[in-house]
Amino acid sequence: MIGQPLTLDGTSYAIVGVMPAEVFFPGDLEIAIPLAGEPGADRRYEHELVVYGRLRRGVTFDQAEAEIKSIAAVLYGGYSDTDRGWSAVIAPLAREIVGPALRTELFVLLGAVGLLLLIACANLSNLLLVRASSRAQELAIRTALGAGRWRVIRPFVTESLTITVAGGFLGVLLSHWAITLLRSVTLPRAAEISVDARVLAAACGITLLVGCLAGIGPALTASQARPQEALKGRTPSSRPRSRLRDTMVVAQLALSLSLLIGAAMLIRSFWRLTQVHPGFATEHVLTIAMRPARDKNAVSFYERVTVRIAALPQVAGVGLISNLPLTDGDTSNNVFPVGPTVLAPGQSIQSSWRLVDGGYFDAMQIPLLRGRTFAGLPPDQATNSVVLSASLARMLFGDQDAVGREIEQLRVGGDRLTVIGVVGDVRSARLGEPPAPVFYWSMHRFLYGPMRMVVRTTGAIDPLAAAIRRIAKEVDSNVPLFRIKTMGEYRTESLSRERLLAGLLGGFSLTALGLAALGLYGVIAFTVQQRRREIGIRIAVGAQAGDILRLVLGQGFRLAALGTVLGLAGALAAARLLSAMLYEIGPTDFSSYLIATAVLALAAVGASLLPAQRAVRVDPIIALRAE
Repeated sequence: MIGQPLTLDGTSYAIVGVMPAEVFFPGDLEIAIPLAGEPGADRRYEHELVVYGRLRRGVTFDQAEAEIKSIAAVLYGGYSDTDRGWSAVIAPLAREIVGPALRTELFVLLGAVGLLLLIACANLSNLLLVRASSRAQELAIRTALGAGRWRVIRPFVTESLTITVAGGFLGVLLSHWAITLLRSVTLPRAAEISVDARVLAAACGITLLVGCLAGIGPALTASQARPQEALKGRTPSSRPRSRLRDTMVVAQLALSLSLLIGAAMLIRSFWRLTQVHPGFATEHVLTIAMRPARDKNAVSFYERVTVRIAALPQVAGVGLISNLPLTDGDTSNNVFPVGPTVLAPGQSIQSSWRLVDGGYFDAMQIPLLRGRTFAGLPPDQATNSVVLSASLARMLFGDQDAVGREIEQLRVGGDRLTVIGVVGDVRSARLGEPPAPVFYWSMHRFLYGPMRMVVRTTGAIDPLAAAIRRIAKEVDSNVPLFRIKTMGEYRTESLSRERLLAGLLGGFSLTALGLAALGLYGVIAFTVQQRRREIGIRIAVGAQAGDILRLVLGQGFRLAALGTVLGLAGALAAARLLSAMLYEIGPTDFSSYLIATAVLALAAVGASLLPAQRAVRVDPIIALRAE
């Protein structure tokens, strides 16, 4: 490729280098060209460049920021006409890429993984405790025959590590499927997610450590078996119920309930987000990005293509905008009201801005609240006009009618613009964020980057996309068309992080609930097995089936009740971490707590019912004969 020509926007460039595929650039950079200003053009007002720098050795972050701010103050003081109200800040690149919200979400997921690992560890340890109790007589006899403590402990540690290694191997296989899922989500640097040697070593090390910890408790318990009891012929049924086993079960139930409550809150929050109306149509709307050469014919190209597409029988509306809502990237500027205003003297509003044509608002079904839009407006009049969103009009002029008023802005000449209309607010960034103030320019004023065509259709999407491609190529075969998506797809992508978080935490909580229910079942089933003689005697002296059910189910209910109390307390303590990720759901949402508690109660009943039914079917003659 070196030395080969490449044409971009009508300009030919020579390829001088190729970067490795794994190199990361913010913004998914694919092609880099030299930064060059237009001769004689004063573009201070654009503020469009992002500067990357490396700190000099020995310079702290605070020192660098203080120096940048002092330089900015001098520059902005000398250009007060265009730089009024601006400042400069620096930030670590990692923080800019990840962001505080995603960082919190990732730590929540990491905490959920840790809780799930603890539950799995407690479950394995509890099952090994049950196994050790069932072999207590055998182990006591081994000790009486001279087996050392290590020979008694070794089988349990070996068994624990065997289970751990098998589970870890299965986890490594499942991780490849999980990575495929994560790469499909709109996360920063998602394409680089992989199980490399460091991640694999850390995961295997933690897994082996957990396996050892899970086997130590049961092994130590088994090594304390007293040979005298075994030689006297005592059976395991005479041993009291292990408090350690019950503690393990309560801990599992408490942790699983905390996860269930968190998952319930996130799922309810996600559901509410899906019901949010963004302020524009998302169904049956196709979008296509176009980028003609930056010359005087660009507007003519857009107009000719728009007219021909609007004539298609399945098209209900067509329009153009510089930045689609619910997508990355933003353009903003300070807006100063002219005349009476609710703002303090000299105060401005930092507002987003968009370039549109006359048909955009109708195509996206954004309601016109007052005045008119750019539709049918002559180009020279549209150039000096502006349309405000309802929130921006309210911030600038309060309850007064904004139509006919004027605003000043510091971009593209800084002249005054007349407000010709007010339209409804739209959620430009994310569905969970309130609508930001926006003002709309006509594309006849200037063009900035590619324009996004939005086409509302009454028919199928695929044939329409093909027809738009054909029309655009007939008008100008050199214009590239890209990012062909529906607004429904953009809406779905905007919720991908919330969907991932709710889905993963929901899966973790259900897995934890399953493990806790399995642990509860194992303990109660083992207790029933130990108390067969007692249960047989109770039945022999007249106990009814209901009495036996209450006896066994009572044990499960007591453990579940204690686990519920502890789990509710843990969820209340951890709910603050989730509060920033919830939409219209408080950290003490009653419905989420109620749903999670009900699910845990049902799981506890299911885990206790089967051993209770087995206890009811105990034959007293067989139970007493075995003794």
